[in-house]
Amino acid sequence: MLRELTIVAIIAGVAGITCGWSVQGWRKDKEIAVMQATYNQHRADAEENARIKEQGWQSTAEQITRDKNAQIATTTRRLNNTIAGLRTRSERPTGEMPTTPGACFGLSGAQLARGDGEFLAGYAADAARLEAALEQCEAQYNSIGQ
Repeated sequence: MLRELTIVAIIAGVAGITCGWSVQGWRKDKEIAVMQATYNQHRADAEENARIKEQGWQSTAEQITRDKNAQIATTTRRLNNTIAGLRTRSERPTGEMPTTPGACFGLSGAQLARGDGEFLAGYAADAARLEAALEQCEAQYNSIGQ
């Protein structure tokens, strides 16, 4: 009888441990499922926030690019107008160049030959285009840091 009771006690103990282990596993599975759902929700929220930020940066970059293109268009129009005005000037003389500084009047560039004036106007336009591109780059960089 004692032997039978011992066997029953051992079987009951093993069954109790097995049931307890199963219940503990179910509880842990449920906790893991809740943690996974929370993680998935946080990840989806973070991705959505990142998309919203990215769209904001993109629209800002597009506006900055439009502004730069408008600046470059204005610079190109000014260059074309300047070159058209310079077409009436004479070419650089091929002979002896004046050696006295009195041959030029002031710093207006009124005595510049056509080719020299066109070169300087083009050089200034290139500098204005590069400045506009630099301002665009800086503005886009600064807009992302905000």
